Amino acid sequence: MAVANNGRAIIPTATSSINTYWELLPEIKDAVTGVFQFSEGVAGASADGSIVVIGNQNGNLTQYNPTTDRLQQWQGIPFTVSRKLSLNRTGSRMLADITRVLDANGFLLGNLPAGATGGAIARENLLAFTYDPSVGANGSVRVFDLDATPSGPNNEFPELQAIALTHSPGSNPNPVLIALTPDAKTAFVAGNEQLVVVPIP
Repeated sequence: MAVANNGRAIIPTATSSINTYWELLPEIKDAVTGVFQFSEGVAGASADGSIVVIGNQNGNLTQYNPTTDRLQQWQGIPFTVSRKLSLNRTGSRMLADITRVLDANGFLLGNLPAGATGGAIARENLLAFTYDPSVGANGSVRVFDLDATPSGPNNEFPELQAIALTHSPGSNPNPVLIALTPDAKTAFVAGNEQLVVVPIP
């Protein structure tokens, strides 16, 4: 579920065992053109509620516009989006499928390194946080600068630091869930074994 700044709660709901369909208020549902089908749909919103995005395993991102009460499907997204969507306060940066960084119009800006099983973007600054179980004995929270220019063969944003965890959160659920305090000074990493609190220097 995601909440827009017009008071709407955006909830992709399953209407069959196979597909998930988009459901809005009846008066705006009829005005939407095209068929919006979602498989394992997830919704995310910017902290100010100005941008709401719905992702799914079928590989298409759909934006809900709170001003017009309309849906717009972003075409040409070359990857699936089956995991949590994380946006900063204004939606200028979006983390999709853990490692893909998009702008407010759905354009791919760059990537984060593969191998992470969870990720989140800070509300107030252009930082991304991922949990990588392969870095350190219990995994690490890695911090990336989304204000920098991506580089290298994989067009990746630069890493600022990696904080080793004192305990492993466990490998499931996949993705491992990451929540950040508003000032991005503490990360909460939750897996199938425990919740690990990680201070960010």
